[in-house]
Amino acid sequence: MLGGHGWLIKYKIDELFYCPDFSLKPSYALKRFLPPTTSTLLFIDGSPFHLSGNTGRKYEEQLNALIREILGTLRNGKDVLIPVSVVGRGLEILTIVTHLLTEKGGDNYTVVFASIQAAELVAKASTMTEALLDEIILSERQLFSNVVTCKTAEEVLSVAGPKICIADGETLDYGVSAELLGHFLQADADERENLVVLTGAPKPHTNAFTMAAAKKGDAIDLRYTIRSPLGKEELEEYYLQLELEMEEQRKALEGGAYEVASLEDENSDNDNDAGKENEKQLRVTQQCTPGLVLPSYMSFVSKNLQFPILETAASLANAMFKKVDYAYGLPISEEMQFLMRRKAPARIYSDEGPEGIQMHNDAQAEANIPSKTFVKTAVVRKNSRVFMTDLSGFADAAIMRSLLRSRFSFAKKVVLIRGTVDDHRALYQFCRSEKVMKCGENVFFPRTQRTHLELATHVYSYVVQLDPTLANALPSALRRVKESRSSGFWDVGWVDGALESSFVSLTHEDDERQSVKRIRTEGNDDEIKDGVFTLVPLFGERAQQCARERELRGMQRGLFFVGDADLHRLREVARSEMGLRGEFHKNAPMLVFDAGLCVRKSANGNFSLSSMISPSVFALRKTVYGQFSQTL
Repeated sequence: MLGGHGWLIKYKIDELFYCPDFSLKPSYALKRFLPPTTSTLLFIDGSPFHLSGNTGRKYEEQLNALIREILGTLRNGKDVLIPVSVVGRGLEILTIVTHLLTEKGGDNYTVVFASIQAAELVAKASTMTEALLDEIILSERQLFSNVVTCKTAEEVLSVAGPKICIADGETLDYGVSAELLGHFLQADADERENLVVLTGAPKPHTNAFTMAAAKKGDAIDLRYTIRSPLGKEELEEYYLQLELEMEEQRKALEGGAYEVASLEDENSDNDNDAGKENEKQLRVTQQCTPGLVLPSYMSFVSKNLQFPILETAASLANAMFKKVDYAYGLPISEEMQFLMRRKAPARIYSDEGPEGIQMHNDAQAEANIPSKTFVKTAVVRKNSRVFMTDLSGFADAAIMRSLLRSRFSFAKKVVLIRGTVDDHRALYQFCRSEKVMKCGENVFFPRTQRTHLELATHVYSYVVQLDPTLANALPSALRRVKESRSSGFWDVGWVDGALESSFVSLTHEDDERQSVKRIRTEGNDDEIKDGVFTLVPLFGERAQQCARERELRGMQRGLFFVGDADLHRLREVARSEMGLRGEFHKNAPMLVFDAGLCVRKSANGNFSLSSMISPSVFALRKTVYGQFSQTL
């Protein structure tokens, strides 16, 4: 979707609306967003309450200053780089730039949009008729029709300038923008300079921050992550290696050869024996069947790296099921290729034979080509101008207050997600003093003993090894649980464990074949480190410490409720234990409680809870959960 960073969530009986808010800063392409007024509970990002606005300058003045800088550079014959997060504000910034160029008579200059899926994003955006302004839909020119889309830095550099390049990689630590930065920092012999536009305040410890802080002529150390598809020879080698490994796995399975790594090396007086044992244990580490993967090259410094959308749970699960090694990326299965051909949005028809037809599907296929990922370092001199502006879409405190007054006064309760205690206090005082607001003093800060509510925007998963002691204890803790819609059974077990991380160091000679999986540590070219996560059992003091931490931070165990609950029994338990009186509906399998609660049970056994906003819903939910866990 196009739109701002801030996401507002509206709660309605049995439905949760996720609505991007387009009204913080007016858009040239999008309709104003109208929130559903039937909602009663509003979750809101509170961080704007400590922002004081753009130093008194109006948004229009800010845009005018931006386009003056851009046009000045283009008329001087040089290029402009605007790094953005394509999954965040990328399309909105593209809209702003193209509109300003048309308005100021600069539409003869080339605008390049660079991202792995740029063409698909632009094509999709122009069809979003429910969100676009009427004049955009009715216009003869399609939205973004003059934008040139590129997938790689090489394609961008081949486009004739002067040009504006809006490239993926907001922090300049990843993506096309990071690869282009070195080129844009260079100056001509006649001292003409390129321009780099930062659309928000750069985060510390990023290339954008380093570049903005540097003076003209300073040397800058750049370190960024690149992912590139394998070449023809590399692909051949990769698939040969894959066949060998799959053959080895097949033989091991047929022979029933399983090996459990020992918990710790046996005490041996011979150092060589200990060294061999370590190597053996390391090999087992590398060959463990991977689940969902956070690649080992992902360090905390580059944790905001955007991967292609392709590495989905389904494709990872498929690769895992077939025991496919996807250290380079995910190879596409034959079924996937067949499916993609059927779903191809555009086919090129030609009189030539089948060999001459170029069938170009969307970027899904390309991003799934096995690829290598590595960290590249470079030292460049800063010989370009940097212009900082605020196109982040964040509101300030004044806009936030007027927005609440005009658009969200209907909410009966407001819950702050993110933001500080001071932000909560400011929002509380505002809602309490403002007569229009229906919520009054019902402003909540969901922080129980240092734990606060956050919405997940990125989900990472890890390869986790089981400690042998834990693995051996698992079978004895399993119970058989019947599936609800079939005659099958699941083996369900519960373990108490702690996750430990460790690093294994290797030199190049030990294992050159797997060195692509790791990143080189700084300062020592001969040493490579691999992160290994292990789930270990809890004993004695450690178990007590973890239990105390869990209670202190309010962390809950992950629970699965399996089985079936009975409405008659639920009514009795709710009455005796919770003091909730309820009666059955005449015509439907539904319990209706005095406190404004309803519990329905559908024909397929699913439960749903409906409620007016009241504390009783939590008591009843606890009773329902209790029934399920008793069944288990």
